[in-house]
Amino acid sequence: MADTSSIMKLREQTGAGILECRNALDEVKGDFEKALEIIKKKRYCQGRKKRTACDDGRQDWYLYPHQW
Repeated sequence: MADTSSIMKLREQTGAGILECRNALDEVKGDFEKALEIIKKKRYCQGRKKRTACDDGRQDWYLYPHQW
């Protein structure tokens, strides 16, 4: 089990959630550097999936009637 100080340090460096940090540290049995690599890879893949949704460069706008 990962200790609290390692989890908080990992959160500060990556911006990941508590459970994500804890799971990464548990997966590599407390090795901080390997956990950091795991989170960065997962975060990059998540961000990449979000970016590919808008590849056409189009922006859609909708104005609510009370905003006119």
